[in-house]
Amino acid sequence: MKKQPFCVVRQCEEPLFSLLYRARVKYTMMTQVPSGSNVAGMQTDSFRRPWWLFSGHMETIASLYERNQESFENRVIPTPEGDEILLSYVMGDEKMPLLTLFHGLEGCAQSHTIRLLASYFIAQGWTVAVPHFRSCGHMNRLPRAYHAADGAEVRWMLNWCRAAFVRPYTFAAGVSLGGNALIRCLDSTDETESCCAAATVSAPLDLTAAAYHLNSGFPHLLYGRHFLKLLRAKVLVKAARYPSICDLKKLRRARTIGDFDELYTAPVHGFSSAQAYWRRASAYTALLRMKTPLLCINAQNDPMVPVASLPVKASSAVSFCRPRHGGHGAFFGKPANWLAATMGDFFNQYMNS
Repeated sequence: MKKQPFCVVRQCEEPLFSLLYRARVKYTMMTQVPSGSNVAGMQTDSFRRPWWLFSGHMETIASLYERNQESFENRVIPTPEGDEILLSYVMGDEKMPLLTLFHGLEGCAQSHTIRLLASYFIAQGWTVAVPHFRSCGHMNRLPRAYHAADGAEVRWMLNWCRAAFVRPYTFAAGVSLGGNALIRCLDSTDETESCCAAATVSAPLDLTAAAYHLNSGFPHLLYGRHFLKLLRAKVLVKAARYPSICDLKKLRRARTIGDFDELYTAPVHGFSSAQAYWRRASAYTALLRMKTPLLCINAQNDPMVPVASLPVKASSAVSFCRPRHGGHGAFFGKPANWLAATMGDFFNQYMNS
């Protein structure tokens, strides 16, 4: 008898809640698309994608085939509890700022968006540091890995980089999951000194909406299965050292990122369930309390982050930038370096404040 594939989220979620949630998202997408705003003197509608990249999927997938690489120095650094992570960096002018970049899910220093931003700011003479989340770029020692709510981890990374690379100004930027984790880090009154200003690119600010979106349909076929394959392989490597890390039989039968979060991410990192993790990790409520100047850049055609899930309210410290095109962290088009230049203009406002 053929075994049925394991799908824990589909088993544990309330069907009525799921249907109502999807209906709300679809209704909002049809009736309430957030409009772009002016950021640092640059109109969000000034960005133009090439004619042949005719959808957010095309833009996102095309970014995966860019082969240019940035030359980083690499070192493994210990964490306070005896683990270790990989740090990639490029030293710049000591009189210029430090920019710490946080990559997305299963990303690294050579991921398209990180490399795009790093190349631009390195050319300006900035020091750029890319601390990798645990198990990314270098397998860590402990059973844990990383997650979108790990503000404490980002706080430690920021403070480590600021102490190691002493510069007159410190800025931070996070891409996708890294952007969400960065906002969670800044969501406290004592974190206004961590950096002068921060920015996020394609961050899933409502992780529940993004998870449902990525766990079904076309996004699941294009992206979800790919991420699941990478994440599952890492846990199976860890299982050789920690056999009871999770239910390995169910993990091998998992079909979606939601299943993976239910089996590994949530229990290993202290959450009661995948849905509890998504709720606690979502950064949109933190935007209402934000004190650090923050720029949130999200393309309206992002195939992984539903535009209807993006918040429209935030504190006065937060600026939204929502161009019509750009995909998920891709932003191929004109003006050249639109993404990095927009971020740079925003940061420049706080270099003399």
